Amino acid sequence: MIVDANVTTAKLADSSVTNSKVASTIITGQTAETSIATDDLILLSDTSASGALKKMTRANFVSGIGGAMTPYFYAYRNANYTISSGTWTKLVLDAEDFDTANGFNVSTGEYTVQTAGNYYFEYSIRSESQGGSATSIRIFAYLERTRSSSSVQRANPGLDFRNNYGTGGTLHGSVILDCQANDTIKLYLYHQTTTGSVTVYEGGYRPTYFLGYKLIE
Repeated sequence: MIVDANVTTAKLADSSVTNSKVASTIITGQTAETSIATDDLILLSDTSASGALKKMTRANFVSGIGGAMTPYFYAYRNANYTISSGTWTKLVLDAEDFDTANGFNVSTGEYTVQTAGNYYFEYSIRSESQGGSATSIRIFAYLERTRSSSSVQRANPGLDFRNNYGTGGTLHGSVILDCQANDTIKLYLYHQTTTGSVTVYEGGYRPTYFLGYKLIE
């Protein structure tokens, strides 16, 4: 009879069970699970400890995977309002559906970044000249990020009616911006008419809105 010195009546000696002693079906031969409970354990190989096996609950494991596109907000005009013709005007969107970080101010129309990161911003603005004889000449918009004393302008669409005057239109813009905490984001509109002022529309179906969210990184 061959006696293995690593085997005693008390226990197997440390490191005596190697890969060659374990059947290849020890894992693959088991029934595949279709669900996992929050407190179930998952085995991990710790590369910082020479591949030592460690266990982690499913809840802790999935907390480090993926992410959420938060914070986010969606603001809009709740009612039509009037701005002057031929001057850059900061728009005030006076209502919101979502604002997870309470960063949007419906009194000023500004969004203040709470969490640093890359953000996607999008807006739509519908404006028309007021009065039956008034016509529109040019319409431009942009989104501005202000940080301390410096600003950058992005997403600058425009409509030019100088060769064929119109009544107005809708501008859309979107951009991804690198933001820091306390940066402010705001919208500006320039709408030039032949005479009179300009109406920024609510319209019941929200043609004028402003939204943003932090990208998963």
